[in-house]
Amino acid sequence: MRYRALAILLLAALAAVARADEQAFTNRATELKERAAPDSATLASLPENSSVKVLARGGGWTRVEAGGKSGWVNVFHLRFPATVEASSSSSSGLASLGSALGFGAKTEQARLATTHAMHEAVRVVELVFRAAGTNAIYTRNPLERHFRDIHVAIQHNAGFPVHYESAGKVLMGLRPSEPGW
Repeated sequence: MRYRALAILLLAALAAVARADEQAFTNRATELKERAAPDSATLASLPENSSVKVLARGGGWTRVEAGGKSGWVNVFHLRFPATVEASSSSSSGLASLGSALGFGAKTEQARLATTHAMHEAVRVVELVFRAAGTNAIYTRNPLERHFRDIHVAIQHNAGFPVHYESAGKVLMGLRPSEPGW
């Protein structure tokens, strides 16, 4: 029961960190959809570099407001302010890092925090699993299931270690090699 409470607290902390940004820009011409689905009705066409206000996020889609209309855009068709500033700024990487540490890069910080939290959760479960000794390997022991579950969860895209590299590049004012940043 304690492990479930710990997992719920961890998820609540992650949810607080992963809030929506205020503004984003389209990184290509895209469509504003009625629902978060590719086959949904198109409400408007948005040209490249259109400014949008982010309202919510859901899976691979982001709810935005653009031109007085509200709808959904594929998350991979958006750039967020820190990415836009970093790619268009002529300042040094150290200055970009300073502005990023001043909380100018909410999306990158949220991704970095999520990846770090997932890896730390795995580490905690592994420590408890090892401390339990050989009893933890039996299926009747809840630790065995928690151990398997946490190792499955870390295989999710959000847990990939490459996020550390991409976040570092963005925070230093460089262009990340991973799509979606």
